[in-house]
Amino acid sequence: MLDFNDTESISKVIGDTKFDYIVGNGILHHLFYKLDESLININKLLNINGKMIFLEPNILNPYCFLIFKFSFFRKLVKLEPDEMAFSKKLITKKLKAARYGNIKIEHRDFLIPGTPSHLIKPVIIIGRLIEKIPLLNKLSQSIYVTASKI
Repeated sequence: MLDFNDTESISKVIGDTKFDYIVGNGILHHLFYKLDESLININKLLNINGKMIFLEPNILNPYCFLIFKFSFFRKLVKLEPDEMAFSKKLITKKLKAARYGNIKIEHRDFLIPGTPSHLIKPVIIIGRLIEKIPLLNKLSQSIYVTASKI
């Protein structure tokens, strides 16, 4: 995994290579306190009109809110000190500041870690329905983030 905070280490690994897409699942929330710099560095790695696509924890989800905001639950689930979930408003603001365009944030996925295996399929089916219901969809476990280099 590239350290998006360190321009020098990125250059050593990939040189001047540029990408059409940079995709990550649960990566940016580990970079919360260095997010501004990380988003700028991801932008530098993209071709013009290149796209970044990330799926990240949604702070409005009750489970995410508890584990990210309260130290007892943070310790219980063994979160790292730098981890933090995002809101749509916050990630949009950060992306605009890092000069991204075509920003689209969608609330997706109601499947939380530790869901018993016999409930996974029903949770996915019900979650897909809830994703279509305004306001309720804001409680999704994840936000699906896409943005383009402009």
